[in-house]
Amino acid sequence: MPESVFEAIERPRERRPPARLKKPLEVTESIVAAPLLTPDREGEVYSEAVLKLIRSARRSLVFQIPYIGMPSNPRQHRGYIDDLIGELTDKLVSLDDARVILRADSSKKFSDPTHSAWYFKSKGVGIDSRLKQIPNHHTKGMVVDGKRVLIGSHNWSGMGVSTNRDASLIFDHAGIAKYFADAFEIDWDRADPVPPKKFVPRPRGEESVLMVPPGDEAPQRPGYRRMRLSDYLAMVDE
Repeated sequence: MPESVFEAIERPRERRPPARLKKPLEVTESIVAAPLLTPDREGEVYSEAVLKLIRSARRSLVFQIPYIGMPSNPRQHRGYIDDLIGELTDKLVSLDDARVILRADSSKKFSDPTHSAWYFKSKGVGIDSRLKQIPNHHTKGMVVDGKRVLIGSHNWSGMGVSTNRDASLIFDHAGIAKYFADAFEIDWDRADPVPPKKFVPRPRGEESVLMVPPGDEAPQRPGYRRMRLSDYLAMVDE
């Protein structure tokens, strides 16, 4: 069995409860909000607005997103999603307070938080203090400098920021920013670290699980662990 199978099984499966619950925020005064709807010019409107928001950060940037679709090939540029990842990475390296919470149970290979952790670490990000994960969260929200908020339904993937039908809003309002920043801190306190892991394509014909007939010697292979199928099934059922 690949070691990655055991890592997935051993991850925390349940969210720790929040330390407190937030009451709904009521805003009565006029506010400034920018609506972002895709598809619109193949993602240009959403992406340019969010790139501008990220670049504007001078003190802090906190971001909660289920997953980030990292590149499988670093030599291939995928458009706006790579531009967004690049700007976010720069802020994770340069700002005094820049943090990201990902979803712990992402099932997509290059969107797995462990691969995101490897990518950020390879770019010089101190992931121990900058990156965490929490199961089952669905938030897509960013708070910049405690003044501006991005909140909506856009996932960070190639299609998510360009051709998918999604909607988000950017609020320029300190009160709304404080509300969502506080919610981020509640989740940050109960989230878990993300161990980095690089995913590489398997050689053609190589199976994820190697089945060996009874009586045959299981081959020695780096990154794999030998065990009985019955023991594995019992472990999964626990």
